[in-house]
Amino acid sequence: KFFYGKQSVLIFQTDFMKDSLINNLGYMPAKKCIVIPNCVDIENIESQIIASDLAYNNDVLTFVACGRFIELKQFDVLIKAYSKLVKTYQGATRLILIGEGPMKNKLIDLSEKLNVSDKIVFTGNIKNPSAYFSIADIGIISSTIEGFPNVILEMMISGTKNIVSTPCTPAIRELPNILISDHCSEEDILDLLVRSENNREDNSLLYKKYIEEFRSIKSFWNKVEEEI
Repeated sequence: KFFYGKQSVLIFQTDFMKDSLINNLGYMPAKKCIVIPNCVDIENIESQIIASDLAYNNDVLTFVACGRFIELKQFDVLIKAYSKLVKTYQGATRLILIGEGPMKNKLIDLSEKLNVSDKIVFTGNIKNPSAYFSIADIGIISSTIEGFPNVILEMMISGTKNIVSTPCTPAIRELPNILISDHCSEEDILDLLVRSENNREDNSLLYKKYIEEFRSIKSFWNKVEEEI
C-alpha cells in the first residue's frame, strides 16, 4: 500500500491483474488504471535466432518449456506426463527445459527415475531462449497460475509451431490457436501433449502475424498514447 496511490496512470497486462490489485488494496491505486497487453521486442528476438547455430530437426518431435524451476511452474508434473507420452509415441522425441531454480536437482532425479533423462535437455539459464523456441514443434506452459506468461509471446514470435497451455490465467484465452486444458493436473497436461502430437498443425505464421499486429512495441506505445 506504500507504493500505490500517487501515480497518474497504472498500466496492467490483463484485467485479471488489474482486478486482483484493486481488490487486494481495497481502493483505486491510481488516478487512471488501464489494461494494455504486454509487447514483445521482435527485433531482439529475431537477432537471437539469426545468431544461433541451432537447426530444426524434422526427425525429432521437439517440446520446449521455459521458466524458473519452482512448484507453481509444475515442471515435475510436465516430466511425469511426458514420460507417459514417450511410452506410446512411435518416433524420436525430446523435451527441452530452459531455466534454473530450487527444484532443478529434483527434476533431474525425476527424469532419471522415470527413464527419460536421455530425452530431456536441461539448458540452464541462457541468453537466447528464443533460439530454442524457433526449433520447437510444441511449446508448453504448465503453470498452475500466472499473471501472464510472457514466454508464450516469445514462443509465438520465434516460430514455435504449436503451443499448449494449462488455464493458468484467463488472458491466455485471448491468444489465437492456443490449445488449453481444462485443469492443471498431470492427466490434463498429458492430454495436451497427446493432442498436440496427434494434430501436428503449424501455427507459426499465424502466431507471428498476431504478434506483429497486436503485440509489437509500436502497437503497445500507440495504445499508451491513446490512453494518456
